[in-house]
Amino acid sequence: MPLYSAAFQFHSNTPPNMRVALLPLLLLFTFLGAPPSNAIKVPLSARPREGGRVRRMDMLVGSTVLHGLGDIAYFCNISLGGIQHSAMIDTGSSDFWVTKTVTDSKVLKVHAEIDYAMDSASGPVQLANLMFDDLTILDQAYCMSAYLSSNTNANISLVQAKSSANLPADALIGLGPGSNSIIRLKLGNSTGDPPLDRIFGQTLSPKFISVLLDRKAYDDDGMSNSLEHTGQLTIGEFISGLEAVNNQPKLPALKDSGTGKPKHWQTTLDPDVSMLQIMFDMGFTFPQVPKEVADGIYGKVPGSVFAALGDNGIWTYPCDYELNVSLKLGGISYPVHSLDLGMPLPELDSNTCLATFQQRPGNFLDFADVDMILGAVFMHNTYTLVSFGDFVDGSSSNVSEPFIQLLSNTDVAGAHSDFVNLRLGGVDTTGTQAPLLPSIPRESRRSNENLSSESDGGDNSEAKWSVSIVVSIVALAVLGSIILYLIVSQLRSGYPCWQFGQHL
Repeated sequence: MPLYSAAFQFHSNTPPNMRVALLPLLLLFTFLGAPPSNAIKVPLSARPREGGRVRRMDMLVGSTVLHGLGDIAYFCNISLGGIQHSAMIDTGSSDFWVTKTVTDSKVLKVHAEIDYAMDSASGPVQLANLMFDDLTILDQAYCMSAYLSSNTNANISLVQAKSSANLPADALIGLGPGSNSIIRLKLGNSTGDPPLDRIFGQTLSPKFISVLLDRKAYDDDGMSNSLEHTGQLTIGEFISGLEAVNNQPKLPALKDSGTGKPKHWQTTLDPDVSMLQIMFDMGFTFPQVPKEVADGIYGKVPGSVFAALGDNGIWTYPCDYELNVSLKLGGISYPVHSLDLGMPLPELDSNTCLATFQQRPGNFLDFADVDMILGAVFMHNTYTLVSFGDFVDGSSSNVSEPFIQLLSNTDVAGAHSDFVNLRLGGVDTTGTQAPLLPSIPRESRRSNENLSSESDGGDNSEAKWSVSIVVSIVALAVLGSIILYLIVSQLRSGYPCWQFGQHL
């Protein structure tokens, strides 16, 4: 894991009421090319994951309050071997597995074990015809997994994926780079290609996917209702009305130093200084961020409290305190909806919110070199497009690089209005809310000595990363914006941004 300093300071060159979020990215500008053909549009629906969660920080020991709270996953309907399946869609992995028996299939003498940050799926590799939207893929390889088991270092109990009470799906389709597919690695040839590679190989559509995760409604408590979340996945086609994503900066996807291919949809922040690595993964509900980032967003809110969970922890803060956080990627600001920054905890009281940008644990398998994972909470705020370039099995050329594009869909004024209506009962009191504290109070910042409020150490010579983040408190039409710059900066020690460690 990269080392961070815990030193926060104000940015001195920008007026307090004019500061904006800074997370700069080095960009390339290209054009997507030919119009789509044989494109695929798949509606997505959301369901709560009460157990069997794949890659969730809040599965740590002692996290009783968080069990199933607000944890949602997105699903679509598929047909495999003539059997209907509800498949979870995951941009953070690259394999396809099911838990429902498919009789019309070919069983291969190959066993696959697919590891995630907190869980793993394992079983024999089989082949069956897959119908995805209106497209049929013959002899699609998948893993027949009887159960989803937890990794031992996650220190959680076995999760039986067959039980609908645990995992509200009987399949998972990974939309990550095919080069990271365990099934393809096991089979050693194109027979093991994941569904997206197969789709790109048999259609003329441009090799990109796009994902839109809607936020339809919030209940009376200001808590997101997972049943009201929907979404849309497209392959090779823009979602109607959102074609402007094609004009957004193209964020280059990192490639593995060993294979020269991407392993995740991952890019760097502030590449001239920090090489901070960031990943887009709707398989996580809550974004996973370094401790300093979580502290900077929530730690100076009056009344915030840090709850220790094992070697990590989580912030809570008053629900009626409005925070406005924006990430600036490639010169474009992407505001996070005020209601996405905190989730009410009715089990505790009527005004305590759980911080959704959570301190990431240090034992994430396959994500050792990823500093920030922007999960579904962040992806609600953008229309996300991922171009595979020529990194698809069977591509005849190697001239097009993979990239990511984001189009903001959160209006700051509208988000403020939503916050006032749902968290403040329609009465805008944000203009008189207390300012951020000048520092994080020791009594609220850490609940045990394992999570001390001090710096990570006096010797900064080994530090590898730097990042600048802005947290703003918005009082629209009254005080303007009171914006705090959180600067967590250390010198990076010298290896190129495309180097990865061992992920599996």
